Amino acid sequence: MTITVLSDSHIPSVQSALPVDVIKAIEQSDMILGLGDFTTAETIHFLKGYSQPFYGVLGNMDGYDLRDYLPLHRTLNIQDHTIYMIHGWGSPNEIQQRIFQTLPSPKPEICLYGHSHQQSDLQIGKTRMINPGTCRKGGSFAVLEIGQTIQCAFRSIQQ
Repeated sequence: MTITVLSDSHIPSVQSALPVDVIKAIEQSDMILGLGDFTTAETIHFLKGYSQPFYGVLGNMDGYDLRDYLPLHRTLNIQDHTIYMIHGWGSPNEIQQRIFQTLPSPKPEICLYGHSHQQSDLQIGKTRMINPGTCRKGGSFAVLEIGQTIQCAFRSIQQ
């Protein structure tokens, strides 16, 4: 299973639409995961409009009205892997440790988060913490390949 993971698109304040590179990846994926800071319901509806399932969480820049569409965090079970999704908060310094301390027990295998705009893939205890980066030109997104193991590849956004 191929999953496109994106965060921090900030539409329309930073860009008018999702980058072409991200759209192409979504079209080739089996699922879309969004980690917040969409900023408009239109962006969420756009992502939900694909035939692939879309799951998202709220970011700190998402308006109150988006609470009708997205939770603050969520847990997914995908092919026997537990994936926890959250946006994140505060300074980007040590954000992984702050989020890790708030994870539910038992700790998930994967925690996907955003907020810092910096791609990252590191292990804390038994939890792999993955941030896809910021979803805009010059930024990045992640593609997860899920089977018996989970492979993560970061893709730079050129257009």
